[in-house]
Amino acid sequence: MGTGRFPGVAVSLSLAVVLGSLAVGQGFAAPAAEAPRAAGHAMLGWSLADAATLNDRLAPFGYPRLSRGLVSLGCGGRIQIGRLIFGGEYHHLFQGEAEAEGYRISLDGAYGFFDLGAVLLRRPGLLVYGLAGIGGGRLSLKMRAERGAAFDDVLADPGRDATLSSYPFLTQLVAAADVRVSKRFFVGLRAGYVFAPGRAEWEMGFENAPSGPDARLTGPTLRVVFGRGSW
Repeated sequence: MGTGRFPGVAVSLSLAVVLGSLAVGQGFAAPAAEAPRAAGHAMLGWSLADAATLNDRLAPFGYPRLSRGLVSLGCGGRIQIGRLIFGGEYHHLFQGEAEAEGYRISLDGAYGFFDLGAVLLRRPGLLVYGLAGIGGGRLSLKMRAERGAAFDDVLADPGRDATLSSYPFLTQLVAAADVRVSKRFFVGLRAGYVFAPGRAEWEMGFENAPSGPDARLTGPTLRVVFGRGSW
């Protein structure tokens, strides 16, 4: 882990502490008679990665530019105590493959967050809230041969496929709104931004791949939420 990531950790932890302190200090804690409320949800969305430096490294080798856009599929849950929200979420990220020089290349990845947030507006059919998250993820460049191969061909050229990955520390800020569509189910929309404060450090398998490009899982996100639970 590069030393550049530690300031991001400190900032994120400080933000979480400040949000929690404000929430309690402003009376966001639940009254004694109000029980905690829980919800779980699935998410479908879109996010951007900072792939400019990666594309600059691919170009001299004849590879096409990769899109910054990634489709995301995720799930998560939350516990709401008064106006204070504790939650967690996980997302898988992927995009279509690009073809070049007998290979297919693509970006994919994943990340997860522990979230702390506060309710901004609560009505029987509407919940508006904000979240700050701390977590980590994976960004991978995948390269694979365009066609299958016979057993002996693989023995002759075992380096047909390769995956280079980085594992960054991440933080996020999210604005969200959920609308109830029935007694138990709701749909929602989340708009946010993911930050990757440290420089990318690449690996292939369990070995370091030094001098890699500084491509990061940082950028805006937009997700549709389908959930069940109460507020």
